[in-house]
Amino acid sequence: MSQSDLSLRTTKVLSPNRASTLSTTSSRSQQDNVKKIAITADGKLPLLRGIDQNRPLAAIIQDIASEWDLANAADYALQFTEPNRQVYITERNRIELQNGNVLSLTWSP
Repeated sequence: MSQSDLSLRTTKVLSPNRASTLSTTSSRSQQDNVKKIAITADGKLPLLRGIDQNRPLAAIIQDIASEWDLANAADYALQFTEPNRQVYITERNRIELQNGNVLSLTWSP
């Protein structure tokens, strides 16, 4: 077997493993972008859902408002519910969301 045959054969054997590694890494980073949180609102049953950090915040609020049959999604905002941290979620601070956070859907300030 010549050196070029051996090189070609090695490439063919390694390619599927490399593709598998890339696929696993890609799906892992995609899962890291989804934060599993609870969302509450007055008079509504809490929602447990995954928030995709790649989607615009307005689209996420629209989905929540639709699920609860609320009109005018633009009138609402998400807010942390922790006693020492009751700030609103913005596009700038949304990276602070963590799995297990409880957010409240409130009137937008």
